[in-house]
Amino acid sequence: MFMTSIDLADLGPGDAGICVYVLSTAISMKRIVEFNHGMYYEERERMSARVQVKFCASSVIKEVFHEGVMSPTEVEVLKSACYHAG
Repeated sequence: MFMTSIDLADLGPGDAGICVYVLSTAISMKRIVEFNHGMYYEERERMSARVQVKFCASSVIKEVFHEGVMSPTEVEVLKSACYHAG
């Protein structure tokens, strides 16, 4: 998996990030009930995911493939031999 701090809308060739191995995943759902003045209440559900990863390599994006909102974004990356600031 490729990880970066750059927003999806700004993702493009030359952006740096890291490649990681996914070791484990956990998805949980929690129901939250809030009371307001004893008369009204609001019920919400929150889904959260935890992913345990292991560093693989520093990398730079070569090309971005994005097909739509319901599809994952795929990137082709080049492994960086060294880090260049700037």
